[in-house]
Amino acid sequence: MDYTVTETDLAGSLKRLKLQMPENLSFLPENIEEADKIGDFIYPDTLTELKKTLRLQQVPVPTLEDTKPQLLGRKSADLFLPSLFIGVGTILSNPNVVSVALNIVSSYVYDFFKGNPGRKTVAIDIFVEQQGDKTVKKITYKGGPEGIKDLANVIKQLEK
Repeated sequence: MDYTVTETDLAGSLKRLKLQMPENLSFLPENIEEADKIGDFIYPDTLTELKKTLRLQQVPVPTLEDTKPQLLGRKSADLFLPSLFIGVGTILSNPNVVSVALNIVSSYVYDFFKGNPGRKTVAIDIFVEQQGDKTVKKITYKGGPEGIKDLANVIKQLEK
């Protein structure tokens, strides 16, 4: 699987933007660590369809702010997914929601690439709040569609 896990100062980025750390599963803008203001937030154009897909499966995932998101379309054969935040509240209230959400995302990715020949690459960042010290780990995944469902195991390892 093609992923890396790094420390991130998400809390510092949110504080700078005068935002609170989400408590549950949320979509984050892809430029959360660089944005100067909320109006600068950018999400990949897959956000709208993926939010709808998750909502239809009773897994509502909000964006970080209440404003209409600014979407970025890419002309590429790769699939760029919105960043996903997994808060301690999500893990404590319903530990299965992460696996369910990743299975739905994996199905979305499979359907997206169905019938497309050639190399298929998916990119997603997942931010995981650590329960004990309230730090946030960032998982950056760029690889084949089949690796998305395996990210649940990576997240479980971070929780230990």
